[in-house]
Amino acid sequence: MQIRLFFILGLLATGLTVKAQTPNEDAIFEKLKQKYSVEAYENARRDYEVANDTVKAIMLNVYSMPMSSRKETIENYEAHIQEINNLKNEFSKIVPKGYVVSLNIELADNPLRSIVSIDLMISKKNKEGKLELVDGEFDLEYGSERLDQLLRILKWDPMTFSNIRFMMQLANCCSIENGNPVEIGFTRSGLGKYSYLIFPTDILTVPQIKQYNDGCEYMYYKKNVVIKYEGGMAGPQCFTD
Repeated sequence: MQIRLFFILGLLATGLTVKAQTPNEDAIFEKLKQKYSVEAYENARRDYEVANDTVKAIMLNVYSMPMSSRKETIENYEAHIQEINNLKNEFSKIVPKGYVVSLNIELADNPLRSIVSIDLMISKKNKEGKLELVDGEFDLEYGSERLDQLLRILKWDPMTFSNIRFMMQLANCCSIENGNPVEIGFTRSGLGKYSYLIFPTDILTVPQIKQYNDGCEYMYYKKNVVIKYEGGMAGPQCFTD
């Protein structure tokens, strides 16, 4: 578990000042110890011990964020395999031909699971078959005119969007992007993210398995499913378990 130096230096360059330690330091590292491998935990602890006060505070902020793991990603897939496949099929069906749509929905951590924000990016293939951004925006408000404007590009009405939203909730997932493969985001983990890559064939070929099993960003799971971990600017950059 490593901290990207360019991220830290960038924060230092802004003149950021933070306290060296927080009262929950021991609790944060105890959670890391329980969740991750011995090697990953020891690397994180070693990096922390040699860091200066400002960097230590940054590391604690990153490590205190909600963290997931490959194990939890697989458990969620097995618990929601039908819902994930239903989401994949429905989303692929409603996206207009030639378009690639990336949708991320952040939900509040409350019983109503109300929408906090929406990221929606719409791209379309040009005459050469390359994708070009049509329109999109991050941190959209649910029910806003700007969101409705983007939905109209796709010829989606509010009910279409709501249906996808609830299908994502049933699958216990946070994002989806159509394509080959379809990428369905399971959850954020610190500044990173765990996702499923689901291919259209029943089983991957040997070359595909080799390509999508690098032990860092991709891990081949089974049949036509690959588990993906995308690291953020700070924190783990590869699978830690």
